[in-house]
Amino acid sequence: VDEAGDRFGRLLLLGTVLATMAVEMKEAVVVADFFDQITFSPFAKQLLFNVKKEQQKTDNGSISE
Repeated sequence: VDEAGDRFGRLLLLGTVLATMAVEMKEAVVVADFFDQITFSPFAKQLLFNVKKEQQKTDNGSISE
């Protein structure tokens, strides 16, 4: 029973670490896109940033709403 509790605790910690990493990675991608360090296709922008075609304005490849 103690082993199951330890495993569950580690699983909860792993979940919070993965969620934190995902948020930090998305922030890094948004910043890199803003400074034109990376470029995305319109489809990738729609998936990553939830930006529809009507909302996109192309200013040297960056997104602005």
